[in-house]
Amino acid sequence: TAKAVVTGSVVAIGGTVKADPKARVAGGVHRLAELKVPFIGVLGTRFSAAALAFARGALLFILAAAALLLAALYLPRPLAGIATAASTRWRETLITVAVAAAAAPVATALLAVSVGGIFFLPFLALAVLSVAIVGCLALCVRLGAWMRRGTGETPLFLFTSGLLGLFVVSLPGLAGVASALFRGPAAAAVGGVLRSVTAVAVLVLLAWGFGAG
Repeated sequence: TAKAVVTGSVVAIGGTVKADPKARVAGGVHRLAELKVPFIGVLGTRFSAAALAFARGALLFILAAAALLLAALYLPRPLAGIATAASTRWRETLITVAVAAAAAPVATALLAVSVGGIFFLPFLALAVLSVAIVGCLALCVRLGAWMRRGTGETPLFLFTSGLLGLFVVSLPGLAGVASALFRGPAAAAVGGVLRSVTAVAVLVLLAWGFGAG
């Protein structure tokens, strides 16, 4: 416009800029060629979205497998003990989960309103999450051992059984992500159900694993 005042330079990418003769530009008007980023159009397709979601799920599976390997190597007895207790002491486990679910909000509120208690909240959450994750991995070991019809407490047996159980739990979610490659409301509905199955299974395993641990 005629009243425009630009203290720097004007740069146009892939186009042109026409300055009014009365406009003041301290620098200059420059034009750059259009930038073309390879495969940028592919990233906006439903195939790329499904691939990224599948890669995210695969990454979570790899991280869980790495945690399972560490637990099998350094915590074989607790891992095997929790896997056994989850089925043999199910009443105690259920009571522990119910009590923890009722006490967690109260304990969180009491710590939050206290002066020094709020600093312990992250450590408490980390401790609860660690116990829940170890318990979840132990339940995956239990599931894999049941599918293999075998028992054992060696790190190799614990890891391979847990990996099998982890794969079974993750499979519906990964299949749900892969269903996004197909068009139609039916495929979207099936994908949502499959992803929900894995999400609910993980939440149940975390809660049950915390109670067993």
